[in-house]
Amino acid sequence: MGDLPTSLVRDLVDRQSREHGVDVLAVELKGHGSRQLLRVVIDRKGGVSVDTCQQISRELSRQLDGVDPIGGRYTLEVTSPGVDWPLTDQRAFERVEGRPVLVHRRCGDERVEQVRGRVVSADVAAVQVDDGTDVVTIAYDEIVKAAQALPW
Repeated sequence: MGDLPTSLVRDLVDRQSREHGVDVLAVELKGHGSRQLLRVVIDRKGGVSVDTCQQISRELSRQLDGVDPIGGRYTLEVTSPGVDWPLTDQRAFERVEGRPVLVHRRCGDERVEQVRGRVVSADVAAVQVDDGTDVVTIAYDEIVKAAQALPW
């Protein structure tokens, strides 16, 4: 995060996330001078509402103003990950349980196949996706790329 005191900002963000029951997926500082953007990406199972993002943004902004960890002006953005956010592990797939996903998985012969369906469950080693015909178990280490799929 550049010159940003990462641990201080991350502590403030983590405190807000616990209070609101959300997971912090990313904290990024981008840009220079007066065009800096501090982006905080949050999510939880079932998704986050605009109201939750706004509430966390207001509270976090107040706290950041109090400690002023970023030199100069910046814009704070608290946002959800969007459907194209990469899904890589158990927590990520648990957050989208019941939603449609598209998973590109490596097969034994180095082919990559696509599995499209709804996330049934996720455990420590694999995700289970219902493709409409069967429930397919996909180990995380087989995943080349995965994200939510649009329902159309």
